[in-house]
Amino acid sequence: MKAKPIPNALYECAICYGERSWPATELFWSDIIEKWCCRYCWDGVDEHWLIEDEPIEHGVSLADELRYRGFSR
Repeated sequence: MKAKPIPNALYECAICYGERSWPATELFWSDIIEKWCCRYCWDGVDEHWLIEDEPIEHGVSLADELRYRGFSR
């Protein structure tokens, strides 16, 4: 029997979780709010901006964290 394709799992963003879900490649860990945040909400968190208006780079992606823990496909 041929293996069936498994769809990509979707995960919630800590900020827009009620609106939609995201693939693991679109969620990033925030050391500041200590939650997974989508790339689109990242800039909406004031703490992700430095005093000189320089943005803090995205943290590790959930996809990378899952691969690191051995949950890759």
